[in-house]
Amino acid sequence: MISTKELFNKYKAFVERGEFVLEDKDYVLKYASGSDYLEIGYYSLSKTDLLVGGVKRGRSIKKPKRPFNGYEYYFLEDRLVAAKELSADHTVSITFLEYEGDYCFGYMLYGFDDPEPSICFAYEMEGTRIKAFKRMDSYPLIESWPDIDVWNEQYSYSGDELISIDHSQSLFDHKNGSERFLSDTRCDYFDGKKWVPSGNAVKETDHVIDNQKKLCKKLEKKIKQDMSLDQAIETFFNVVSEARPNKEEMLLYEVECYPFDKDSPACYFCLVRQTPSPDGEFYQMHLELQYDVCDEVSSLSECEWHEPGDEDLFKYVKKSEAYKVLKDKKIRKISVWVDET
Repeated sequence: MISTKELFNKYKAFVERGEFVLEDKDYVLKYASGSDYLEIGYYSLSKTDLLVGGVKRGRSIKKPKRPFNGYEYYFLEDRLVAAKELSADHTVSITFLEYEGDYCFGYMLYGFDDPEPSICFAYEMEGTRIKAFKRMDSYPLIESWPDIDVWNEQYSYSGDELISIDHSQSLFDHKNGSERFLSDTRCDYFDGKKWVPSGNAVKETDHVIDNQKKLCKKLEKKIKQDMSLDQAIETFFNVVSEARPNKEEMLLYEVECYPFDKDSPACYFCLVRQTPSPDGEFYQMHLELQYDVCDEVSSLSECEWHEPGDEDLFKYVKKSEAYKVLKDKKIRKISVWVDET
């Protein structure tokens, strides 16, 4: 993500240029009703509306009634270049947008007859996907006001699914270019209406915490009780490969016969993904296959932990003795779950 100092310098250069007019006759105008906490309303890319909860982006309006309260958008071809917020047709603010490579920058000014610089923001994109977001909540109009509030968001995905948002706040001293960290929060659970904070501040030195429960739900959907051993193994490793990289991830392969049920002992073929939990323990996502015990199965016993950088566990499992014995046998039951050690 662009540094706060670089973003401030870009905004400062924009303000000094004074290019605050919209005179191009080729603009295509679009309209939308109002929305709160979003930098450019209906066309905002940021997920901050989910973070604060209950915020609507507004709705598109084909022909606004007068007087109009909402947003007026200026497009050149398919690219949004400015967003004007109106109240009874009076300009409340206007945001100018510019694009550089993977970045979209926004510069907001309040008023229009005598515009006053207010906030700026930047999106880092990967195609249509947001990678990161940064917003500065003020602009220093006088030199004696050194500190600017800065809001940062970092987005993490599993496949196409957004699984967590890391939010941090800091103070930026524009005089010397220094930045002071204030706080951070990880939101890694979406309850259907808003992102819910995990309740644990995430420091740079802390473990990377990923959401094994979401990964487990994905695995549950893909696992079928009538699968073969090959299909179950392949499904587990495919789902694990979709998790975001975690240098503290460990994978376990274990096969053992246990008489948990005296009347019906079973052979357990297990694959486990382990990652740190917020309280210093571990999350473990289990794929467990149960087999009936017979003479050639009763003596099976294997246990292998693999860390990132070790030999591919998938290949290890396919070469194991237990796999050779069990691959053509009928699976009694398949279970998937997550627990915390």
